[in-house]
Amino acid sequence: MGDQKLIIFGVLFFVIALYACWHIHENKALKRQINLIVDAKSTQWLMNFVWSRTIQLFLIFACGILLLIAYQLQLTESRNDVETLKTQNVDLSRKLSEETARKTNEQQAPAPATSPPIPITATPPTKNSIEDVYNPEDTKTDPQSGMDEIKKRYEDMFVIYMFLKKCGKIQPTDYTIITSALSQEMASINAPGRMQYDILSAAKGSYTEIYSGSPCDGKEVDALLIQYNNYIKLLTTNFPPP
Repeated sequence: MGDQKLIIFGVLFFVIALYACWHIHENKALKRQINLIVDAKSTQWLMNFVWSRTIQLFLIFACGILLLIAYQLQLTESRNDVETLKTQNVDLSRKLSEETARKTNEQQAPAPATSPPIPITATPPTKNSIEDVYNPEDTKTDPQSGMDEIKKRYEDMFVIYMFLKKCGKIQPTDYTIITSALSQEMASINAPGRMQYDILSAAKGSYTEIYSGSPCDGKEVDALLIQYNNYIKLLTTNFPPP
């Protein structure tokens, strides 16, 4: 409680104390008057009755004061709770404003592209490129350039193969045709045997990371399938399986 409330309670106790002193003085005066009129036994009975009424009055005052103190304490606690709720409400309002501003900024920001990647297309070996492989003396490319060109073509080819296989659009013999053609091209430039494993590993990594989520119902799938089938026919013609 504040200083002002303490002063109020102090004044109240002072007034009650004055009233108690006045009441005690009046009871003593009453006793003297009664002694002059009635006998001692009757006087004692009457004074007991008077003092009991006085005590009852003081008890009523005491209960009233206790109730007032309890009410004041409860009122102070309620005010503290209100202040706490106000503080929490301010904090919640501030956090809500910050969250609203953040969501607004996110909604205004351009959304990232979510369309699935379109499978890459492979450039099939032309007749000239096949002739160049078998006639290296007529070309100006070195063996390393030949291996790099083969790696690029067949890695793209295997990626397309994996994609169309997922879509159920390949033939069971396609894998044999591709690997047989790759082996023959590798042999024509004396490429190391590990090269085929490296090409397959790179193709699997590219497919899994970029193209495995591409849809099978896009318009580009039909065009890709036509290109793929033409590639398989070209490999079958130029590099027939043994």
